[in-house]
Amino acid sequence: MLTEISADARALADHLAAVPIGGTVTLSDMSRVIGRDMARHRHIFYSAARVLARESGAQFASVRNIGYKRLSATRAVEIVGPSARRRIRRAARSGKRSLAATIAGANDLTPDVMLRASSEIATLGLIEHLARDATTRNAAPAPAAPEPVAMTARRLLGIPAP
Repeated sequence: MLTEISADARALADHLAAVPIGGTVTLSDMSRVIGRDMARHRHIFYSAARVLARESGAQFASVRNIGYKRLSATRAVEIVGPSARRRIRRAARSGKRSLAATIAGANDLTPDVMLRASSEIATLGLIEHLARDATTRNAAPAPAAPEPVAMTARRLLGIPAP
């Protein structure tokens, strides 16, 4: 992992650190800080945002045609996780489809390779399924304490409680 960052990224990270939670930093303001057009050098923002997230946990979301808004922790939970899951789901679906298309047209695969390919397709399908919004939204809250084994056995065997 590269530990050094450019002077522009450091200056921008320091500027972003001063943005209050819920505040917005404009592209023109960031361009002024780094002395270059931010629209053409967004990689500097991404580098600065990564550094700032690592140093202070600050998260930013883009505001179309304006700049970036600093997120509160609550809002970050609502945006960052689902966004990452969408990217993961698309990547898993794409990989699954690519592998399936590759092995569908191949007649010279050994049984070992077919087994590995099928395993990869199944794994990617599971990842795609687990990354769905409905999977995480419908998760039931865990009980405060597990049910004692004796009560579970009684219920399973149909024995009335004493």
